[in-house]
Amino acid sequence: MRRVQRFPKRGGAVLAAALLCVLALSRAPRSGLGQTVVPAPSVIPAPAVSPAGPFAASVSVYFSPRGGAQRAVVAAIDDAKTTIVIQAFDFTSLVIRDAVVRALGRGVRVLLLVDRKNRTNPRSVVPALMRSGALVAVDHTNGFAHSKVMVIDGAIIITGSFNWSDAAESRNTDNLLVLRDCPELVRQYERAIWARLAHGEGYLKGTPPPVALPAP
Repeated sequence: MRRVQRFPKRGGAVLAAALLCVLALSRAPRSGLGQTVVPAPSVIPAPAVSPAGPFAASVSVYFSPRGGAQRAVVAAIDDAKTTIVIQAFDFTSLVIRDAVVRALGRGVRVLLLVDRKNRTNPRSVVPALMRSGALVAVDHTNGFAHSKVMVIDGAIIITGSFNWSDAAESRNTDNLLVLRDCPELVRQYERAIWARLAHGEGYLKGTPPPVALPAP
């Protein structure tokens, strides 16, 4: 007579599900190394994102290395009309430096809020931007000032893991978002930047930070 295994009521459903998983894996194909190969799903559903709401935005996304991120940054800077506010951890890119210098030459007002490492890093382009007319403050924080943000003309946000550096463009694995048509997001970022600026100091130690962008 065939015996039928009965599971106790308590926890029986969990044990039954576990046995079914083991059975499914035992029937899965195996690689040459004897490892079970679990096939990837043919479609991975993306979460639904609603364009409505206060944080709606038109978004462009870029991935490095050499995925167009630096080109997108330069294009946005070259299109700037009035203001550029930059938060920077590493700022060593000569290409982005030159774009900012061109903007300064057009009369665009530029404010940088940078990590203190830019005071001592010989490759930092921050001193050159100061000489070209940019206002510079150092974020006075116990940790790193690790934000990588640009707010252009009070209308465009550029942010992500992408540093303003040659390594981010050519070697590192990074991402960059360019956000347009997002006034509420711009207000949130500007409030955060001015809050950090209030805790900052000038590029030279012991000097106060610039309190606002100068009038054009």
